[in-house]
Parts: sequence; structure tokens; C-alpha cells
Amino acid sequence: MGPRSFIYLSGPYKNVGDALIRRRALSWAREIGPVTVLLGGNPSEAWSEALELAADDTILRSKSAWVRAAVSRSSRPVLFIEPGEFNTDRRFLPFHAFMLTVALLVRLRGGRVAQVPRSLARRSSVGTLLYRSAFGRRSAVLWREEPSWTYFRQKGDVVPDIAFDDPDSVATTSFPRDLVVVSTRSDRPPLDDRHLEWIKNFADDHALSLVTVSQVAEDDPRTAELARALDANPVLWGFNSSNEQEALVRNLYSRSVLVISDRLHVLVLAALHGASPTEVVPSPNGKAAKHFDVVGLPGISHDATLIASAQGMHELLTSVVERAADVRAAVASARVRIDAARQAVVTESSRS
Repeated sequence: MGPRSFIYLSGPYKNVGDALIRRRALSWAREIGPVTVLLGGNPSEAWSEALELAADDTILRSKSAWVRAAVSRSSRPVLFIEPGEFNTDRRFLPFHAFMLTVALLVRLRGGRVAQVPRSLARRSSVGTLLYRSAFGRRSAVLWREEPSWTYFRQKGDVVPDIAFDDPDSVATTSFPRDLVVVSTRSDRPPLDDRHLEWIKNFADDHALSLVTVSQVAEDDPRTAELARALDANPVLWGFNSSNEQEALVRNLYSRSVLVISDRLHVLVLAALHGASPTEVVPSPNGKAAKHFDVVGLPGISHDATLIASAQGMHELLTSVVERAADVRAAVASARVRIDAARQAVVTESSRS
């Protein structure tokens, strides 16, 4: 009686990074055994395509059916905890109580619990207790930044984000690198006009074209605003599917010298495709810095309010571009480390 993987995947999201990391988690789960997926959110053909759900995956939308399958006697269950950022605050207490119940039932059946790389955002003591209780002695637990690992009493290991395991991201020399990409969140304070002008000057000085990009659909208004301010070409999500938008952004990063963003997976995908990534925004929240510290790229994030002149911006962006070799080395190391983590999770979860 071999193991079978059970994974809950939230969604659907118009977010390339969210699709990518869940797709990788599914790939890991399939290495252990047949997969039963509980899909959250409303049905979406585009989201199913982005996840690359396979014909032999069992797809369910009923929590009760998913739990019954996990605790049946037909297989040894492995409960996979989806990757990415999560919260344990009051809004999520019912869900964490549900997942704790499933985890305990799986462990009683002799199964395992496996958490692929995650990080904690908002927290509560009750939610944290529920979450921590899901993991038994034989659980495989991975964190994608050190503060979360420390907060959860150093349970498990700190590894690069699972997006670094992406087999489709290959730095290429087949395209000329003639772009600077700017992609910032619509729910954060924007760069002011003078900073945008200084970025534009940097691109002009190096004969680089400016492109603004939405890697998340909700950023379209900000992307359009940036394009107007920078006299740049906007690449909006619009009516594209997740896969269509992903193909567009991958192509752009493969042609970019520099990518400026405050979205983690814009920076990760940029680095994977050989561009130099940096965060230059007012009062960055620290998320990008924490995750890139793990892969050996400190100093990825910069507070725009501290950049007081065109010369200061020029020197900063020049230093980022000059780190291209460091970025390539860090990405190569991150790929090795996340591959080792994958093998460890698969091995541990497959044991009797």
C-alpha cells in the first residue's frame, strides 16, 4: 500500500507567482504518489490550466469528500501544505482548525504531513497554536525565510522559495538584453515623479527601453500609470489568461538588464531569467529582503525616500546591474538547495 498525496490549493488567482509556486508543489506531491487535490475558490479553467492539473490527478471541491479519501484504508496519506505566504489571525481560525483536524487524522492513519516553503504574515496566538499542532515528529517542514522559522520555534528548515525549483526559467543569451522592467504593487505608495524621472534617465543613458508590467492582474492601474510617467510600453494583464501573461513576462525578463519591483515573485522570476532584480520603493515592507537573504543576495531592497538625487539613483541602479554575476551564482546555488529540499521531502514523506 503506497503513499498518496493530498493537497489543498487555494485560488483562483490572477497572479503568475501564485500559480507558479502551487504548480511546483503539485509536482513535488506527484513524486510521492497519486495526488488528490482539494481546489478552493470558484471554478476557473484558466486557473486549472495554470496549475497544470494532470488527467490522473483526482480533483475535488468537497472538503468532506477530500477528508474521506485521505483517511480511507486504500492508501497511506501524505498531507501537503501549500506554499507561499499565510496568516494565522482570527479570520483564518476556522480554516486552520479544519487543517489541524485533517492533519491529526492523517497522522493517526500512519501518514505524514509535509509543508513546502512558506512564510508567515499576520499572526495570532490561537491561530499559531492550531497551526503548530498540525506537525508531528515525522513531519517535513520548510520555511522560505528565517523570521517565520524562528517564530515557529525553529521547526524544520529554511530553504529558498519553491519558485527557484522552476524548470522553465533558464537564463538565455538568445535575446539581446535591452530592457528595464518596472512592476510595482497597486496597493502600496507609488514612486514619486522625481524618482521615476531618474529611472528614466538611467534607461536613456544606457540606451535601454522601459517596459512596465503587471504580473498580477490587480496591478493594471498602477502599470498604466507608470507607463505614462516613464513614457514606457505597458504590458497589462487585461483579458489574458494566467498562462498567456506568464509567457509574456518570462519573455520580457529574458530580455531585461534590470527589473525593479516590490513583488517577490517578479524579482524571483527576473533573477531566474538572468535579469538583475531590485526593489526600489518608498518604505519597503521587508518581505523581498528576507526572502533574498535566504538565497545569498542581501541588499536587494532599497528605500526610495532615502535616494535624494539623480546621481544617487544612477549609482544605485548601476551597482545592481554590476551584480549580475552574483545573481547568477545565487540562483544556481538556490536551485541546488531547493532540489535537495525536494528530495528530502519526497524521501521523508515516502517512508513507511
